[in-house]
Amino acid sequence: MKDLTNKILAYLPPLTQKTSYYVLGGAVAFALLFDYLFVMSFQIRALRSLNPKIATLGKDLKDIKYHFERVSIYEAEAARLRERFSKVKTSILTREEIPMILENISRIASGLGVQIDQIMPLKESEEQMLESDEAIYFAVPIFIKAEGGYHAFGKFFNRIEEDQTFMNIQDFDIVKSSTHPRKQMSKFVIIIFVKEEK
Repeated sequence: MKDLTNKILAYLPPLTQKTSYYVLGGAVAFALLFDYLFVMSFQIRALRSLNPKIATLGKDLKDIKYHFERVSIYEAEAARLRERFSKVKTSILTREEIPMILENISRIASGLGVQIDQIMPLKESEEQMLESDEAIYFAVPIFIKAEGGYHAFGKFFNRIEEDQTFMNIQDFDIVKSSTHPRKQMSKFVIIIFVKEEK
């Protein structure tokens, strides 16, 4: 091996100090290039594949911190909604109380100058809305045909919407009455919400 090295060195011109620096610099550059291309490239690829995961993890940590700071707000909102739900549960009457609800609608109408000609539950159109451990909740449409003035109807609809019984007005028509020139005829559906306890 020494002989081979000596033969190679014999063919090379003697190194001056300046050339030895060039050779050393070339060797260092070659070593760095070799390291970058063959050793570090695998590590760089691995880091690049981790970068999106790190960004996602950072975003998730920010979200967790944000929600953790708001836990007390969420708990207060949940308590408020539980209280509101318990009040709503008591304002939803049972199916057996539908005649009482119809009577209440009639009483509200007559008190405001709206004359009800026809009122009837549309049992075939009722729909189950929710089922809980305690009860099944239904939306029961009530068809009403009535006569009255615009202002009377406005007050009537307002009172129905604000009533303690859970009701909602849907699908209404108002046309001029054929029997009274200053009154209107209206057909509308009121949705009442009732429960059937288990």
